[in-house]
Amino acid sequence: MTLRPSVSSLLAIVCVTIVMVSCKDASVDLRFVPDDNALYELSYEGSGTGVRNGATEKHSISYIWDLQTSKDSNATSIKATYKRFKIDALFPKDTLRVDTDHPIPDSIGRNTPALMAPWVWQSVKGLSFGFRMNSLGKIEKMASFTQLQTELAKKILQDSALVQTDRFSTVLDIAASQFSASATQDLLQQVFIEFPGRVMKVGDTVGRTYKYSNGLPLVIVQMFKVSEITDTQVAFLMGGSGFLEESGDHSLKVEQQGKVIVNRKTGMLESAYLEEVITGKLDGQTFKQDGTVKAVCRRLN
Repeated sequence: MTLRPSVSSLLAIVCVTIVMVSCKDASVDLRFVPDDNALYELSYEGSGTGVRNGATEKHSISYIWDLQTSKDSNATSIKATYKRFKIDALFPKDTLRVDTDHPIPDSIGRNTPALMAPWVWQSVKGLSFGFRMNSLGKIEKMASFTQLQTELAKKILQDSALVQTDRFSTVLDIAASQFSASATQDLLQQVFIEFPGRVMKVGDTVGRTYKYSNGLPLVIVQMFKVSEITDTQVAFLMGGSGFLEESGDHSLKVEQQGKVIVNRKTGMLESAYLEEVITGKLDGQTFKQDGTVKAVCRRLN
């Protein structure tokens, strides 16, 4: 005779299973340890709508990089290659559009001052830079962008003999105005969370403070709360605020909220979403901007 378990027995089995899974996923000690020679695609999009002294400004900027990882002692070196770069900005008296997938013809960009910057910037596709992240997910070092900027200028001018000309210097300056180590680190640290180096469970928090090294000297203070731990992912809810380290003609306040999901095994970012409100004065004028940042990172190999 086949015995059938009672309802109470089945409930007991289910409860034990839930407890076992909960115990397994109750805590985690995250480390940034992606596999050696792993290839990821990281997409980043930042957009915002601002009002300065009654005039509306809008912008959207997006990057897609291929990230190639390699072990570096107790850290990870990453080679990032521009796959796509796009800007769409609307100012009261001007517009700016760049898209590496829909480039401006050389004949137009070379001879039109208003299109010089888009023409130069669109040539970044296929160029690379490097950075190093430690085992706690902190960007320890950004490599110099001088080589990338020089390669971009040579790519534009298509003649190494022009390296010493004034035109080369002009193109190099335009390249450096958009692509630099400090600006890129500011962007990346928005979406890469730093781990505390200890075991965490749901409800635990970890904080960090960082400063934008490019542009206005904003200091950002963030708090991340572990909201979910699964077999494959760890999710954090984020709240943050910021202020200007120096004021002068600027007086800004920043408020942030968002969510970051990382891979439990490797500590690599999987997705990030950030909402940000900036209010105050910019160049002595009333300013407010509502912005969002979205990032998705997926493994390709």
